[in-house]
Formats: sequence, structure tokens, C-alpha cells
Amino acid sequence: MKTNKQSGQALVTAAFAIVVLAGFAGLAIDMGALRYERRLQQTAADGAALAGASNITYSGVSTAAQNAAAQNGFTDNNSAGGCVGGTVGCVSVAANRPPTSGPHSGNTQYVEVIVATVRPTYFMKVFGVNSSLVSTRAVATNTGGGPAGGNGCIYTLGTPNSVLNVQNAGVGGTGNAILHAPTCGIVDNGNLVANGNIEMLAGSIGVGGDYNPPSQQGTCSPGVLVQGVCPAPVLNMPYSGDPFANKWPTAPGLSPGTVSTSGGVTTYTPGSYTDITVNSVGGTIFTPGVYVITGTFKINGGMKVCGGGTVADWNATPFCTYNGGVTFYIWGSGSSVQINGTSTVEMFAPNSSGLLFYQDPTNTNVMTLNGTNDSFFQGAVYAPRADIEFGGTGLFNSGASYTILVSDQLLVKGGPNVYLNSDLSGLSSSSPLVGALKWATLVE
Repeated sequence: MKTNKQSGQALVTAAFAIVVLAGFAGLAIDMGALRYERRLQQTAADGAALAGASNITYSGVSTAAQNAAAQNGFTDNNSAGGCVGGTVGCVSVAANRPPTSGPHSGNTQYVEVIVATVRPTYFMKVFGVNSSLVSTRAVATNTGGGPAGGNGCIYTLGTPNSVLNVQNAGVGGTGNAILHAPTCGIVDNGNLVANGNIEMLAGSIGVGGDYNPPSQQGTCSPGVLVQGVCPAPVLNMPYSGDPFANKWPTAPGLSPGTVSTSGGVTTYTPGSYTDITVNSVGGTIFTPGVYVITGTFKINGGMKVCGGGTVADWNATPFCTYNGGVTFYIWGSGSSVQINGTSTVEMFAPNSSGLLFYQDPTNTNVMTLNGTNDSFFQGAVYAPRADIEFGGTGLFNSGASYTILVSDQLLVKGGPNVYLNSDLSGLSSSSPLVGALKWATLVE
């Protein structure tokens, strides 16, 4: 019987082709899986670089970067060693200030983050390739100032997983409130809830959790307020941390202050108080200095109050002129602030510190800062564990050159036009606010 040798050759060729095709298929599958993992890893590197750059003014650049990477699923287990020669499962998150390569190499105003992992292969194991080193890189700075060129003005520190009370939000708004912050960055570590017909205009909005949009949303234009929230919030931002933790001293021990009344005007001097209640008759002046309040600080409706300034004419608009500024320490877990909506309050923080209100970080009592058309609070309002209710009537807070709100949650409610400006030019270079409120941006 005569055999066909060519048919045997075809069989060998086909078998070899199948092996080659299987190898290419395996390579394609492995490369696709690695590309997918690389995308996830790049997101972690971007978030880590932003978090690290946000801490340039402080210490802890590497810690902030590694914590942000961990939130995105990449926890360093290689002591930032780069995973070269490592085994499958190795994760390295290295934060370098200054960057070690690229156009910003050597510049301490930039943070470089390199995330490296060792990933397993699947089909390529047939060819002896058991793993692959995947490396991603990002560089960020906090010198950019944000899309609108301004500083941050709202930090809500409650995370999406916290037990939130204000409309289940980090920043929340109800009714027909309008928030004007065109030169400010809003950093909301919780959820952004814009119920009703709230309108919000900011230089930039970063949200750590979810976004509940308003009932109507217009088209956003830079610097132009239309119905809705503008710009569109950036979601799933890494946790910012408290930008002012330990930056201001705790409440000093002070001798008791004094209270006097003359010509219908009540004057308070700096010092310690258990309670301060300002009633709805005449005017009240808090002379420049530091006040420590361990009980309730209450300003009732109909009152005119000047804090940290002088008054030449109570009927003028504004009636209070800066003359050194005041700082109120609301101290102890049971203390509280209640400034009611029909009062007109004009307050200045000292230019040396920029600190207007400091509520004990252990205190969770709601801080209420309301007022009329001419009310303003110029300075930082620091209540890291408390909710702040901020609003009033008319052009509320438009007279303040800058206002910084740091709270667990923030609620803007009612029907006011609430203004948050960010002109820090009058502050002393020693103020913790100067240089601290930059907006971190990716540059590589």
C-alpha cells in the first residue's frame, strides 16, 4: 500500500500553526488583562500624586500618597522598593518629592508617584513567562491654584461612610439657596446633596462620595452662575484629610473678660466667658483679641454686632471696620454657637492668624452662623467634628474678603445668596491659611 507523505507534512504544519496561534491568542489575552490592570493602577497613581501634592505645605507627603493609593486598591507591601525582581503580588507605591525624572525633576513643588506591581500571566506561562512588572507614574503640584485661580474655601471632613446628619451629605443645600464661590475650590469628602433648586458656582468641586444633583441643571460656563451645580463635580476623590490639624494653638488660658454698656452699646473685652448672650437691643462690639467660651455663644435676632473692628456709624453699610480682629475659641464638648438669622453680624479675624472661630475638635454640636443681607464672617471657621449651618438673607457674607469653612458637614439652606470669597492678600505670611489652600493638579 502506497502512503501519501505530503499529508503527514501538512499535519505537522497544522499542529505547529495551532501552537503559534495559541501563543498569539495567549499573548493577546495576557496583554489585554495587563492593560486593564494598568488603567486601574494609573488611576491609583493619579490619586496618590494629588494627595501627596495636597500635603506639600505640611509633612506626610508619602503617607498621604500611599493612603490614597490604598483607597484605590494598591497598598504598598514592598517599602516603595519598586518591585524589581519581586514575586507576584508585590505592590510598591513610591512618592518622590522632588520628582526623580521628567521636566519637573529636582523641583520640590512637585510630587512624583510611581506605582509598581508584579502581575501574573496566564497563557504565557506555556512559554515560561510567569509574571510581568507593571509600572505607572504621575506627577502633581499644588501651585496651580485651581481652574479659577483661587484658593480652597470649603472642606467637609465627614466621609461617605460616616453617620451623616445633614441631608446625608458632606455639603448639602436645600430650598432656593445660591452659593457663589467662583474663585474657590470645594473639597467635599462626603456626599454632595443639592436638593430643591439650589444653585452652586465654584472654581472646582471635588467629591469623595456620591452626588445628588438639583432638580434642574443648566449649562455650565466659566464664572457664570446658571441653575444647577457648576462645574460638574469630580467624584471619587481621595480623602483630603484635615488641612489645618494642629496648625492653630488650642484655647489659651485667659482671665475673665468684662462687659460694659454705654449709650446703648454693649462692649465685650477679650478673656474667658462661660456664656455670652447678645440680645436684640442696640449694638454690640467685641474689641480685638481672643475670647474663650466654654458654654453657649448666642446672638439673638435684631442685633447689630461688630467683632474685631470699630464703629463710626451704626447706620452705615458696612458699619464695622477692621481694627485688629477677633478669635473665638468655643471650648469643651458642651459649648455651642448660635447666631440667629435676623441679626446683622460683621466680624473680622486677625490678619496674623486668619482664625475667626475655633470649635473644640471633640465638639460635635452644630454651629449656626446666620444673618442678614449685610452680615459677613471674614476668616476661617474651624469646626472639624461639627456640622455648620451657614446662610441668611440677601447677599449674605459678600462683605468678607475671604471665608474658609472647615467642618464635618456643611448645610446651606433657605433662600440666601451666600458668597465665599478667597482674597488672602491681607493676611500675614505667618497665617496657616497662606500657602495652605492650593488646589493640587496633575501635570504629568
